[in-house]
Amino acid sequence: MDDSVTPSDVPDVVKRLVRTVVRSLYSVEHSLAIDLLIHNGGLNEENLLELLKFDKKMLRQILNALKCDKFIHSRLKIESNPDGRNIRHNHWVVDYRMAINVIKYKLHQIQRKLESVEKDKSRRASFRCTNCD
Repeated sequence: MDDSVTPSDVPDVVKRLVRTVVRSLYSVEHSLAIDLLIHNGGLNEENLLELLKFDKKMLRQILNALKCDKFIHSRLKIESNPDGRNIRHNHWVVDYRMAINVIKYKLHQIQRKLESVEKDKSRRASFRCTNCD
């Protein structure tokens, strides 16, 4: 998703599709994280920790799993303290365009697998014993 597109510009159908796919393919924790990111349009890691009440390690595992499957991506935001020190924050956002492409790919993979299984079943000769029937 480009920086110019805001989460409010994303159609509700696309949001519902991403939620449904994540709920069907991942655990409850993953779906909770994606729901919060969709609802808020993106959050930093600290806000996600506060809202989900997960351990930091567990939250990072969940976010990295979704990131590896390209449903979300992170942006590094640098803020300055009153002391003048820079603080880095990971801001997590749902990448709708990439998520749709991933969903299309996964559906294509499933379709190919089903077709190959069906071809194997139809090609396999079925022999029956005439004495047992």
